[in-house]
Amino acid sequence: MVIVQTSPPSAGTVSLGIEVNILPAAIEAVRARGGLVVAQLNPHMPYTFGDAVLAEDEIDYAIEADEPLASPVPRPPGEVAHRIGERVARLVPEHATLQLGIGAIPDAVLASLLDRRGLGVWSEMFSDGVLALEKAGARAWSR
Repeated sequence: MVIVQTSPPSAGTVSLGIEVNILPAAIEAVRARGGLVVAQLNPHMPYTFGDAVLAEDEIDYAIEADEPLASPVPRPPGEVAHRIGERVARLVPEHATLQLGIGAIPDAVLASLLDRRGLGVWSEMFSDGVLALEKAGARAWSR
């Protein structure tokens, strides 16, 4: 069984929204083994495209639930993370392309790059620190 949270149906499809990652492969694997796909249809889940789109007929059971999406509580980086972030940021030139993940160290690096310009972001995941780069005028593009 695979349990997924999706957007509400639209034109015969739902979207896996903010959490696609391995879910298409998990759905394919459970289908190959005769398993079930259960969806929680949540109006808070945004409709995203690409691999996130799932036909309604691929869902065996659906439950409607109006729940806020989980979001991590922001925590400021500690002193060690801040020092690491500053050191890493010294290695990042103007117009560099960044690929980073989630956590205290990437957030500390991003906070130390606010004075840079022309930075690119190439990542499937990013934290609010990327938004801060945008607001500071440091980011030029993302993929």
